[in-house]
Amino acid sequence: MIQKRVNLLCILMMGLFAVSLAACADETNGDPIDGDVDCDVTPDDPACEKTDDKVDCRETPEADECLVRQRVDKYNERRCPELKEAANANLRFEEKFKNHMNARNMSNVFNKSYGEDTLVHPGEAQVIKGRFWSNNDNIPGGGKGPEGEEVAIFRQKDDGTWEILAEAVTDNRGSYEAEVSEADRFERGKHRILSILKADGTCVEHGVFVFEENFETILTDIDATLTTADEEMIEQMLGPKGLEYVPHKLDGAVEYTNAYDNKGFLMLYLSARPVDYLSWTRIWLREEGFPYGPSKGAPNLVFGSTAASYKKGYVEHILNDLSWKILYGYGNAFSDVDGYVDGGIPKDKVYMVNEAGCPEDSVDLECTCYVGSAESKCEKFTDLDTTPYAEQDGVAYRGTIAIKPNKSYSEHIEAWINPHADSNTPHNQ
Repeated sequence: MIQKRVNLLCILMMGLFAVSLAACADETNGDPIDGDVDCDVTPDDPACEKTDDKVDCRETPEADECLVRQRVDKYNERRCPELKEAANANLRFEEKFKNHMNARNMSNVFNKSYGEDTLVHPGEAQVIKGRFWSNNDNIPGGGKGPEGEEVAIFRQKDDGTWEILAEAVTDNRGSYEAEVSEADRFERGKHRILSILKADGTCVEHGVFVFEENFETILTDIDATLTTADEEMIEQMLGPKGLEYVPHKLDGAVEYTNAYDNKGFLMLYLSARPVDYLSWTRIWLREEGFPYGPSKGAPNLVFGSTAASYKKGYVEHILNDLSWKILYGYGNAFSDVDGYVDGGIPKDKVYMVNEAGCPEDSVDLECTCYVGSAESKCEKFTDLDTTPYAEQDGVAYRGTIAIKPNKSYSEHIEAWINPHADSNTPHNQ
């Protein structure tokens, strides 16, 4: 009760203060002060113009006076390097936001905008999706997007120039969606496109991947499989350097992924990283020299069984919905094995890397399974019974085949990829 009285007293004091200000402003009882203009007497005086036409941006946010710009995003040209090229001036937009709320939603430090990949068969509808949004911290999930803003979606022509493929408008979450017209659908192959928020020029990339049934792909996790440790992702998300931090790549990872790509296989990058970081995953893959391929991020923060379920769903989508083949799957954790194997990849086609996850003297059952392990999670790996214990020391046998720690992928490429990666179907031609 006392607090309510205090609050009421504060409100009354503020009201009295406002009244006193008004009285001071009107101390002449409505008569103009020397030098002022009385618009009631001389309404045609220039000082009285537009007095009645002042824009209330709360009522008319679309008015020119209400449109506002966002500050420049310094990472924009890393998401879309094409923006740096003078010849691509048509990709650069600097229109204004439709209202202050949209500008505020996109003015935060961490721009989390991303474009999703489109995976389809030739002749099928091709739908482009993405989201523009940002937040003041880099924690997964937080942020807001602009509503009702125009998006231009670009494709690259044969001569290297860019043209508008489709246009869209953001919803109240900053998400957008557009279907490519039948006449403009992409043909078989890998196609990179860019989506740009017209209000401030924020750019994100997508991929449109068009391949027939039974097309052969290779699936790989990212952290502690292509990078040296799961902590590399955490360092980029929450470390002192933030997005300036460049995750360390595992020795040989670029070589083995490019070995598959050079033979015509499509690399599928499946990460448990939240989709907030999809654009940064693409930046890292591109700047570190990994081959171009679809990149998938989790809808939220997943780990353990939730990560396994998420990865299982993606594997099932590739194998069942698209009817593409996954010849081999690479990962570093039990959640990878569970997701891959339960999703339909044969266990003997699954490789596990333990460069960071399992030190040579590790006996951590969260990290590895040994012969005789009582852990239920190890039951699906009965083939361990045929592996001499001495050969298991320091090796994380999460799948039938393991890549030993502290060695690059070079032996793996020489012993497995070259003799076994020949395709029986034509690839990217």
